[in-house]
Amino acid sequence: MKKMVLLLSLLFMPCIGHAATGDVLFNCTFEGTGTTASQVVTACGAQQWTIDNSASIVAGAGHDGGRAISYYYPNAGNEVIDLFQINNINKNEVTIEYWEKFDVNPSNSNVWNVKSTRAYTNVNGGADFMGGMMSLWGGQMWQQGNFGSATMTTTSYANNVVIDPAGYCTGSGTSYNCPNGRTSMNWSSGFGTSWHKVRIYYKVPASVSAADGITKVWIDDNLIYTLNNIKGTSTWSPYISYITFHPSDDFFATSGTKFPFHHLYDDIKLYDGYVPPSTGGGTLTLSAPIGLKVVAL
Repeated sequence: MKKMVLLLSLLFMPCIGHAATGDVLFNCTFEGTGTTASQVVTACGAQQWTIDNSASIVAGAGHDGGRAISYYYPNAGNEVIDLFQINNINKNEVTIEYWEKFDVNPSNSNVWNVKSTRAYTNVNGGADFMGGMMSLWGGQMWQQGNFGSATMTTTSYANNVVIDPAGYCTGSGTSYNCPNGRTSMNWSSGFGTSWHKVRIYYKVPASVSAADGITKVWIDDNLIYTLNNIKGTSTWSPYISYITFHPSDDFFATSGTKFPFHHLYDDIKLYDGYVPPSTGGGTLTLSAPIGLKVVAL
């Protein structure tokens, strides 16, 4: 007597260096419920941390003509703690994509820097962040973190890498050793006053001694640099706990450089796993099951 056996054929795309699902963990277009920045951010599922209350939702100011969140900094000359935070991520690897714009008088072109995003590995340790993008007017980019060491490979979109004795990296050309938890370079195209799409992939080391963490940074779908062999610290957890959007720093303190500007964000998405550009927000390495058949045995 023949038995009918259900065979499930799971066919997957080849996996090359990353495991990914592409699931969207967080998505905020700022078009949703609410009129204030705090209301919109909260409706998106983030936690608002506004101390100076400078953030607002601006209609028609987004990269696509929709609403965007804008942080306004007056002629203050000090650090402004104004941010929101995506909590309870708890993933070993994530990809974050967002649009960013600096609306400022071009005559004040090379005198400030801004913290953009930080990915934290330990919910109890405020300093335990794997990496933070910082953008200096004119194209300078800082990748900061508390990692123990890393190796960096740059592309043609990066130049003027900061090397020792400034305490950052050693090397030349496209290959560098970065032992101090930070890198700095110019993005060759610069930021200007227009919108740019930023994408960052973070993979946390499996353990403090594993030294297998990764960070990849794209701007406008162009890969800028990759950090490999990232080694953590003794306080790191093996996953990203939360991510902050923190567009502030002590960037007006120098004499003669105090001036107002706006820092805007739009269309923020957080994906589970490794999702590079041109995937449509889907998966790079793993497809859904596509074969299901019944055979007689």
